[in-house]
Amino acid sequence: MKTAQTPVGVTDLIPEEASEYTVIIGKVVTVLTKNKYELVRTPTIEYYDSLSNGMGPNLQKKAIKFVDTSGKVVTLRPDNTLAVARLVATRLQDRKRPLKLYYGAPVFRTPDPLTNQDTERFQVGLEYIGKDGPKVDAEIIKILIDSIKATGIKDFGIDIGHVDFVKGLSKAKKDALIQGNYVALGEIPKRGGKELLTKNKNLKTCLTSLKKDGYDKYVTINKGLVKDLHYYTGIIFDVYVGKTKVSVASGGRYDNLLSKYGDASPAIGFAININRVIRELAEQVK
Repeated sequence: MKTAQTPVGVTDLIPEEASEYTVIIGKVVTVLTKNKYELVRTPTIEYYDSLSNGMGPNLQKKAIKFVDTSGKVVTLRPDNTLAVARLVATRLQDRKRPLKLYYGAPVFRTPDPLTNQDTERFQVGLEYIGKDGPKVDAEIIKILIDSIKATGIKDFGIDIGHVDFVKGLSKAKKDALIQGNYVALGEIPKRGGKELLTKNKNLKTCLTSLKKDGYDKYVTINKGLVKDLHYYTGIIFDVYVGKTKVSVASGGRYDNLLSKYGDASPAIGFAININRVIRELAEQVK
């Protein structure tokens, strides 16, 4: 009898594996609810046109699309933040700001054979909508660090950057930054870092807040941290685990995204990749 296989990038979970997922998700959710975040749910299937306006070119290519029975193009949810942005603009537009929302849901993207990424990945994350400023940015990063600690991961750090580190710079400086210059919190970067941090007072204030509350030991300033600039507008960050620097979470400020859905609210958020967290926890005990 021929063995039935699952498609590339997806997997079954047997009871003990499913139980581990439930426990880890629960630990993160406990941190989020303690910080007064409320659960929202969005559909697994969305109209492609409803989300594509907020996607960058890369995500548009990775979105898994098909045509429904009415002839409209739909997509499996490729990104939770986009779905929550649509939800806020269509159903929560009259709610008092700020909104503190969290989700636990899978996203689906075409697998990349070179990076061995999952087609289906379960994310837990939050979105803080309706208020900006460095104090808010610092608060979100602290919650992210607390969430990662709650999962049991021990060897991790968070790289913090800003889209302004790349935007507006000369080509020579851009090339130098993209090559990856890592600078520990509190140290003066060697290649224009003092100038960049002096000009970006919001980022400097955010870092000061993190240091004041003892979170600086997890933080590295990464001037070469580059994400989809169609999406983010300010501070950006990635959580890396172990010597291999596997990314298990990421986020940032996206003040222009909701305006694409008719809501001009500023926003910041993050998503934790539970699939990768589980794998890194397994590596941790080897």
